[in-house]
Amino acid sequence: MDDNKDNYLTIGQLAKMFHISNRTLRYYEEKGILKPHHIAPNGYRYYSENQILVLDMIRCFRNLGIPIDNIIEQFSERQWTGSRDDILQILLQQEQEINQRIKEEEKKREYLNRMVEDMKQNNMRDGEIKILSMPQRSVVVFEMKIDTEAEREQYFRKVVSYIAEHFGEDYPVLFGIVPAEAARRGDFRYSYVEYQPRRDCIMNFQEDEFSVGHKITHVFLKTEKESTCVSVAFDTKWEELGTYYKNLFEYIDEKEMDCSTYLREKWSYPRLVNGNQIQILGNLEMDIKNVEK
Repeated sequence: MDDNKDNYLTIGQLAKMFHISNRTLRYYEEKGILKPHHIAPNGYRYYSENQILVLDMIRCFRNLGIPIDNIIEQFSERQWTGSRDDILQILLQQEQEINQRIKEEEKKREYLNRMVEDMKQNNMRDGEIKILSMPQRSVVVFEMKIDTEAEREQYFRKVVSYIAEHFGEDYPVLFGIVPAEAARRGDFRYSYVEYQPRRDCIMNFQEDEFSVGHKITHVFLKTEKESTCVSVAFDTKWEELGTYYKNLFEYIDEKEMDCSTYLREKWSYPRLVNGNQIQILGNLEMDIKNVEK
């Protein structure tokens, strides 16, 4: 090493120049991507102009979000030459990874926007009843007769798993279709379940089936026509959902509405646990026939 130490920087000086820690520089040294120009017998480390330039390049890559493991791989003594091709290879790889992340984030943003719109669309308080306009929409039908509560839960989980696997949606909008006359008697078992996607993912779907226990569930696509429905919002404990059915029927009877023979028990969000009780959030919907324009 040149006897004139003024031509070199100590590890502390270099760390201060780049606003990083001595520990970071020692880590780079340990990984073989930034070795000191000279290590004195007393352990002092000295860095030359060349090391400053290498560190500048490393910092540039880190500021671009390039993972340190990628830098270590490229800067290893076996590979790194400091050539234009070396630099371009790292930059192109990072560009590709960023573009992929942007696509993934855009999908998340679109999905998030639709979840937010679901919550804002009706702007309904717990127990509030409104008349809503429903646009024409495509849904996937999961058709299977459900006889017991345990079977219903098993079926529900299977449907959610199927949707995640085939349509890539983990928190889908689901409608449990309940016969109105049965619900008036306190029987809220689903005849079948419908799935309404929050993004375009079912257009090319073909009919399918799967089993739940010894029963077969038929899966197919259908189009729901534009309609008007009466809806009550629920944000309640699971065992209290029957009260919302009762209130909806009382409203329908009071207004002398001519409604369809089925209700939709709409689930828009994951079920929550409030203490030791299950908290559910959604709507009960029933289409109105012959709505006056």
